[in-house]
Amino acid sequence: MKLGIYYPLFSMQKLNPAGITSGNGVHVMRAYAKGNLEELLGKVTRESDGDILVSSEAFQTLNENDLVRFKKILSDFRLEPIVIAYVRDVYDMVYSGYLQLVKRHLYARSFKEFVLACREIQQFNVVRMWSEAFDNIKVFHYDSEKSCLSNSFCDALNLDRKSIPAMPKTKFNRSLTLEEAELLRLINQTYSNEFENPDQSLSRIVSDALIQENPEAQTPILVDQDALNHVGTTFMDDIKWLNGKFFMGKDVVSIFNPEGKTISTEVPCLSKSIQTAIRTLIMSVDKFEFGVEEHAQRKAGKQEKLKVADPRIADALRDEAVKRESVSLTEAFSLMSAAKTLRPSGGFIVGKVDEYKRKLETRKS
Repeated sequence: MKLGIYYPLFSMQKLNPAGITSGNGVHVMRAYAKGNLEELLGKVTRESDGDILVSSEAFQTLNENDLVRFKKILSDFRLEPIVIAYVRDVYDMVYSGYLQLVKRHLYARSFKEFVLACREIQQFNVVRMWSEAFDNIKVFHYDSEKSCLSNSFCDALNLDRKSIPAMPKTKFNRSLTLEEAELLRLINQTYSNEFENPDQSLSRIVSDALIQENPEAQTPILVDQDALNHVGTTFMDDIKWLNGKFFMGKDVVSIFNPEGKTISTEVPCLSKSIQTAIRTLIMSVDKFEFGVEEHAQRKAGKQEKLKVADPRIADALRDEAVKRESVSLTEAFSLMSAAKTLRPSGGFIVGKVDEYKRKLETRKS
């Protein structure tokens, strides 16, 4: 605000410096979808006579026709948009997209299956559409800028790089570790196979618990040679277009650059015991919810959603974690953390999570 850039909060509460949001642009998109974007822009332009900054991944959902209408509305308010976008190397982007599906959308296929079925990259298509709709678009290469993202963002806003404090070296909304991804994939697969119309919030609840309990965990990238070859063959034209249009023909965006990244070439294999525990846990919901006749009806096609709020799920997670603590403290910690998410005020569960965490940290040291 002091530097002449207004970032409207709309109905957002005071921003949490360590919180994860989809940005204030979500409110712009909601107003556009409801047909009252003009009303929102009228309010914002009255509040500021300088530059206005709106930011959100939600802008990716606009199609070509939406962009024509969106641009006209901005023009009616005499707003001259500057579009700012970051792109990543292709393999990294595909892997990140895969993990997002596992974390938030109950996706259960393996990474290799996902990649080999991939024929287009949404983010590249978005950049192409926006560059065709708007004249002033600035594209940055995330992999080149990630050591200090604030520098490139200041450049995009025409601000002196020294005009804002340095960003803290803190992870935000980290990716899943390889073990966490396989664990959640198993949960997604078991749950989706057992229940019709499964609720995607289950994967969100579990992934949030894993991330929040260990926010600074190292997250290697899985490198599968077949997947890498497919990406290189399928998306080379996109890479050439991006580099030619936005980076003066230099080889800035690439297929994959391993420099500075932690890499693994093997998918971790979950122990038979943890696989059994997960399947038993999810199947036990059926036993809790249905009698013999109802169970037969469900198997005949009359299936019900898993009710995540059922208190017996937290009990089952808690009890299985205790059984596992002498065999695998890591698995016990994951199970008890999930139980804590469902029952954050449970004294025994909270105590056990803290106990497991101390023991794991002692082992690392």
